[in-house]
Amino acid sequence: VISAILLAAGQSKRMDGENKLTKEIQGIPLIKLS
Repeated sequence: VISAILLAAGQSKRMDGENKLTKEIQGIPLIKLS
């Protein structure tokens, strides 16, 4: 079994430059929720 997560970071223009991967949702970084 091969498992992988493909992250599409981009430039975060709609996020006012905030890094989407470190953005927290309910206190948990988005990267951990992926």
